[in-house]
Amino acid sequence: MNADRPDPRGDEHDDLPCWVALVAGSMALMSAHAAPEATARICAQAQRRLMARKIVSNLFFLRHHPHAPPGVRHVAARMQDMWVPLAQDEPGADAAPGPEHLPKPPEPAPVEAARVKPALVEPLAAEVSGFTLPHRPVRLH
Repeated sequence: MNADRPDPRGDEHDDLPCWVALVAGSMALMSAHAAPEATARICAQAQRRLMARKIVSNLFFLRHHPHAPPGVRHVAARMQDMWVPLAQDEPGADAAPGPEHLPKPPEPAPVEAARVKPALVEPLAAEVSGFTLPHRPVRLH
């Protein structure tokens, strides 16, 4: 690695994520913010607000990342200021969508009891468990 150019991955022993990964993740979130998933379990407005919060978080860490170049930190600081209003709750909106906003899951279908031949159960159970079963047969109905 060239001594004039810092390693974009940062120090291996840092607990910080790589600044390049923060940029890539933020860009992916910004793309998703522009086109929220139509089949999601929450509305597009809630999706955008939650993604904007994560974008603001990523930009905060990027603007303070010790291995990011000064220009990247400057741009991250300016972008963070622009994204903060998008991440804030609207008056009267819940902080996060609660379970009342989620569709109810379908009722599970009734399950019939499996019919297994008793003669097959004992040898298989003994082989799997590694111990022998009592000599009386097991009956499943």
